[in-house]
Amino acid sequence: MSINAWPFLVSRNRYLDYRTVVAPDFICDAKIANLLARVTDGDLTEPGKGFIRQIAGTEAGDFTIVFRIIQATEKDLNSKEGDDILKDEFGRKIYLIEGVVIQGIKSK
Repeated sequence: MSINAWPFLVSRNRYLDYRTVVAPDFICDAKIANLLARVTDGDLTEPGKGFIRQIAGTEAGDFTIVFRIIQATEKDLNSKEGDDILKDEFGRKIYLIEGVVIQGIKSK
């Protein structure tokens, strides 16, 4: 059995709030990409852990997301930079919410 999965990324920058940065075409085509930003709340995930959420009844159909929340560092912008955590203009840490989207509802 094979499963098709597409990557997604939600984050913010120094000035703009969290928004979907990368999403699968079928979600973008349905014009609901920002739904990923709304359903991926949570705390930082421990190494080796993550979240699973089932999303039903959208314009893109039902899908499952698997994701983690990590702190964004300078290395995420430039692989030669340090491990300093990125912050917004108010000094709040910036997180990266990265994961995969799987079409359909999948059991845990």
